[in-house]
Amino acid sequence: MIGREDVLQDIFNYLQDEKVHTIGIFGMGGIGKTTVLMKIEQALQKNRRKYGFEFVILVTAVSKFPNIPRIQNQIATCMGLSLSSQEHEYQRASTLLKHLKDRMYVLLIDDVWQALDFKRIGIPLPNNDDNIIKLVFTTRSRQVCIDMDADIKVGMTALNEEQSMELFELKVSLEGMLPKPILHPYVKQIVTKCGGLPLVLITIARAISGCVTIGEWEYTIQILSSAPEEIRGMDDVMRLLKFSFDHLKDEGIKSCLLYCALYPEDANIYTKDLIKMWIGEGFLDRSHDGTRYDFNRFYERGIFVIKTLKSSCLLENGNFSLNVKMHDSIREMAFWLTRKNCDSEYVLVYDKCNGCDIYDYHRWSRATRISLIRCQIDHLPGGGIPKCSKLLTLLLSKNDKFYKFPSHDFFRFMPLLRVMDLSCTSLSVIPTSIGSLVELRYLNLNFTKILKLPLALGKLKKLELLNLSYTSQLKKIPKSAITGLLRLQELRLFCSAYEWDLNEPHNSYFVTSESQLLKLDDLKYLKYIEDFAMDICSTSILQKLINNQVLSHAITCISLKDINLTDDLLMKIFSNIHGLSKLVIVRCNLPNVLQFDRYGYLPHLQILIFKELNISNVVLTQTCSLHSLQSLLIFKCPMLKELTWVSQLPFLERFCLIDCEGVDEIVVSSDVDGLYFPKLVCLYIENLKNARRLSREDGHFLYFRSLKVLKVIKCPMLRNLCFGLESAKNINLISGGQEWWDTLD
Repeated sequence: MIGREDVLQDIFNYLQDEKVHTIGIFGMGGIGKTTVLMKIEQALQKNRRKYGFEFVILVTAVSKFPNIPRIQNQIATCMGLSLSSQEHEYQRASTLLKHLKDRMYVLLIDDVWQALDFKRIGIPLPNNDDNIIKLVFTTRSRQVCIDMDADIKVGMTALNEEQSMELFELKVSLEGMLPKPILHPYVKQIVTKCGGLPLVLITIARAISGCVTIGEWEYTIQILSSAPEEIRGMDDVMRLLKFSFDHLKDEGIKSCLLYCALYPEDANIYTKDLIKMWIGEGFLDRSHDGTRYDFNRFYERGIFVIKTLKSSCLLENGNFSLNVKMHDSIREMAFWLTRKNCDSEYVLVYDKCNGCDIYDYHRWSRATRISLIRCQIDHLPGGGIPKCSKLLTLLLSKNDKFYKFPSHDFFRFMPLLRVMDLSCTSLSVIPTSIGSLVELRYLNLNFTKILKLPLALGKLKKLELLNLSYTSQLKKIPKSAITGLLRLQELRLFCSAYEWDLNEPHNSYFVTSESQLLKLDDLKYLKYIEDFAMDICSTSILQKLINNQVLSHAITCISLKDINLTDDLLMKIFSNIHGLSKLVIVRCNLPNVLQFDRYGYLPHLQILIFKELNISNVVLTQTCSLHSLQSLLIFKCPMLKELTWVSQLPFLERFCLIDCEGVDEIVVSSDVDGLYFPKLVCLYIENLKNARRLSREDGHFLYFRSLKVLKVIKCPMLRNLCFGLESAKNINLISGGQEWWDTLD
């Protein structure tokens, strides 16, 4: 069975393990769960004696609403019983229970949507005190595995490219077609579009069998990209995937899933931004009473929605824990649903349109949501102002050459717009008509080149989330542009060029009769602020922040630059700023040894960055004050030598070490299980002139359970990676210069 050999072998091993009674196989629709279960059933029927079973009982198509009599009949048939004379469900259950008691059997159940009532069916519960019953079931939800008390949960993922090609070529009929070398690039495009989902691969292979011209193959690729349900058999695939969507009981959760389709194919979606967009759209507000000030409650609900969608196999894990992905087939299902409901929901997404369509303002006028993420535009056409009376969402992010809107009146006719993302563009000026967006809740200007905020921004009385981080040229923020935002809950000015200064004369040349520049004290007008991020370049502003109870509780990200940070000041930071998730320390005067165990506990800190510091070591306790840390980046710390403390970060996913010439060992010890950073996904090391090894434990292979990427640049003395087989088979990329490769042992 292509690509499922390891899954099958694992399950057969579990069936012979006396400690394992219940095995749950979960994965998205079309991933191959039923096929795996059928293979298990066939193998067990042939080898019942080997596994010690009297009966192999198969129950198929349980579905969302279990038909108990039908399930009872399937079990009875497998045992050679007849229940036709017993009309009542409880009588049938009693008969089954009598015949199954103390018998050696394995029960295989396909397509379980909720925990089954075994007593009602007439099945003895798997007993932990003996090894009589084995239960294997398939489901689309990991939560069902938990509800069914599965001892082992086997998650099935998509096939890789090689496996997908093998399956497609096995199922497609190439009789009478063009030579294989000519078709190969077309086959590869189609296989890539299928996203490793076996059901889609097989369906497309059967549909395209008999296509004998290049034109037919090209047309198939075009339809697969725009409206795949038009391909024979694909409408049934969409309906199959829709079962999981329909099983989501909350309409808000369904809206959240469909929203993910606005992101490009295979996008790593940053969950924090995604949840905040959901908040802006109103998907997470179940009260519908207009009271939308409990940001933390909505955000926690967003995390719950992410977990629900992942548990239902409708979203997947991204490259890091803070990212999610949407499988291509689930994304196509989302567009299929939207197209069926086009009267109330008309969505324009770049990779689903012809190139010219994105400039067609007539089509914009019908749209409820427009996504031009990463479409490589540098401007939008003039010659008119779009009249978008239905538009709720406008996403223009990740177009780094996009530098201007065609008119200052561009936003004039978008009265319902709620969410706008202009991040990662080259915009330097925001049109003054932004003041017309009276319904706007979410505005992201992250990584833009804006020079100043327009005064009109202050008219957005419903704005709740404003991201101005990494605005390297933002010098002017008028006071009235911010203080008028009475419902603002999030204000992010992290790594911005804006200078907070308590003394007005320093910035006096910016002050005009029309505006005054924003000061830290002015944030007192933002009564609902719950998420605040900023840079701090003076001790006086740091003290001001620490002493402000409202802001110190709201601060989540700070960058400390060129400050004298004493132990006492560090203790004040840790004891007063409990919600910190990101901390950057640059060119600060610090104690030679950072004793985090003395400073306090930062339970939410996920990202820590050191740059150009004079530290030599860091001290952490076993009750680690940085227990939740996921990313650690250290740049230009030449005195740093000891890295033992890094091994006390159990959730570290990304470790970056650059220009630290004092370091000679990178990974210094393992935990009691022999694991090195069990969550580490990416290790990046550069210009470590004296680094000789990854571990001081000579003769031991390193075991990185989760490592996917290792990048090594300008580390001439590092000649032995010491990776064991278990680590090496998980790594997708090892990158380094040719000279370094040639010197590896």
